[in-house]
Amino acid sequence: MKERYLHYLWQHKLIPLKALFLLDGTPIQIIYPGDYNELESGPDFFSAQIVIDSIKWVGNVELHVKSSDWLKHGHHNDKSYDNVILHVVLSHDLLSSNSISRIPTLELQNWINPDHLEWFNHHFKAKTGILCRSQLIEFQPIQAVFMMERALYSRLIRKTIELNKHQEDPKQALFELLASAMGSKVNQLPFLELAQKIKLNDFRSKESTDFYDSILEASGLFHDKTFAAHTSIENCVKTSSWKLKGIRHTSFPRIRVMQFAAIASGYDFNYQFVFCSPDTILNYCHELIKKNKHKLAQLGLNNFSDSFINGLIINAFVPFIFWFGQLNQNEEICDKAFSVLRLVPPENNSILKKWRNLKMPMNNAADSQALLEIYNQFCSQKKCLNCDIGKMILGR
Repeated sequence: MKERYLHYLWQHKLIPLKALFLLDGTPIQIIYPGDYNELESGPDFFSAQIVIDSIKWVGNVELHVKSSDWLKHGHHNDKSYDNVILHVVLSHDLLSSNSISRIPTLELQNWINPDHLEWFNHHFKAKTGILCRSQLIEFQPIQAVFMMERALYSRLIRKTIELNKHQEDPKQALFELLASAMGSKVNQLPFLELAQKIKLNDFRSKESTDFYDSILEASGLFHDKTFAAHTSIENCVKTSSWKLKGIRHTSFPRIRVMQFAAIASGYDFNYQFVFCSPDTILNYCHELIKKNKHKLAQLGLNNFSDSFINGLIINAFVPFIFWFGQLNQNEEICDKAFSVLRLVPPENNSILKKWRNLKMPMNNAADSQALLEIYNQFCSQKKCLNCDIGKMILGR
């Protein structure tokens, strides 16, 4: 048995919370099981409320398969567990231990329904994919829409949280977002490292050719090219950081770096576009990237396809708009990020194909981004207990 089954029973109150007894026979009532700690380290449930011997206790709850797991996991040496008021276990196998003797212990093995446990384990048996695919048809589209809206908001928060270090320099934030988007999924990290090695302020008074060469030099991919000694970059991205496996020739790192350098060296990273209408923002982004057509041709490179430009809008400009709106506490600007996504066609990849086969709504990039977030943050990690639809299915 896994601890997550105990978490599931406890979170959804699937045990008789007012007819329980501690190991010593003392009756206990669970007024509130607590807030599930799904992300942080520490006890499994925060701020629970229980009543023991007519005394109300408020604190944290920790769950284990065996009571000896308390010692095995090192909780006796962790001060974050000092406020645990109840230790819930499947079976009690620890006869004596001074480190946890003060904590009331509740044993659940007599309350476990074997048939229900078998159903739960069967649900989680699949190794990958969308575990609830056979049950999704039972839910109304409006339920999926609400979940997708929350997932999209969470995705933008997650994508932009690291940008807060650039509150005084939004242009640098946009520069780094654009670099990450150029690397797509495979080379996102080396592209971000490349952008972080370059400070836009150092190049505002220099020629665009200086900026272009500096980006190439910082990438560490152009050792065959002689660069001017005026660059202020201290070191380069390691060649081993760039990945080639699984990508097409047109997306090779050297090509993408040259394309990125062409865009960045001709762009002042002015972010006044955030104050425009969603339609104008979309047109602005397309024109900004397509205007490098002649420069790319001189370098022997093809211009960007519309689908790749849409990817840059989705992964660079939209997160920037959302972050800038949050930074300035401007809800109208934040909303524009969602509006722009609704003007962009949905993406197409293997994960989204799974959702399409299940008839999930996917009319634009807002939908596809939300479904990617749900899959990556919940489905692929089997975190059904944290997913809105997963909780509805498991809580029946």
